[in-house]
Amino acid sequence: MSKDWFRVSPWPGKTRYEGIRATFVPSEEELLYSGETQSEIRHILRGMEARGLKFDAQGTPSVPEHIYSGEVVLRAAKIISPAIFIFLGVWLQSKVGRKIRIKFRSVTIEASTVQEAKNLLKSSVMIADD
Repeated sequence: MSKDWFRVSPWPGKTRYEGIRATFVPSEEELLYSGETQSEIRHILRGMEARGLKFDAQGTPSVPEHIYSGEVVLRAAKIISPAIFIFLGVWLQSKVGRKIRIKFRSVTIEASTVQEAKNLLKSSVMIADD
């Protein structure tokens, strides 16, 4: 059985919580469902859990480990805290060509650096100060 303690929601887009949706987008050279990519996503999600972020990870419950779609919903978030950017940065800096897609309220952005994501979000929604 998986050692992950966070909730896995098997139906993308159909969580019970409203909040910020962040999607880890792999580079063109990597596969989302490869063991290495899934391991990196799992590592990021464990870090988010340890930091106290409340979220649902989209994926399929599986044995021995869950298979993640790369989509995370931060529950009931009103603003984007600096903590989330730490984990998005881990994803982006691990491999060249990766992106993040963030949907917050009516805004969706896609970025390949944390600074780019911050700049795009600051121009359209509230984000917490560093």
